[in-house]
Amino acid sequence: MGAAAKEMEPLDAPLDRYADLPEFRHLENDGDLHRTNMNRAFVEFESQ
Repeated sequence: MGAAAKEMEPLDAPLDRYADLPEFRHLENDGDLHRTNMNRAFVEFESQ
């Protein structure tokens, strides 16, 4: 997400690219929080 923010990609591009990461599927709330967490990370990197 940091690289996407640095390159000023539109937010939906990395959200779609990393929509399903197998290493996080085992987490109980992955489906509910994954996109939200990526959005927050993007915004945080974008503000730096």
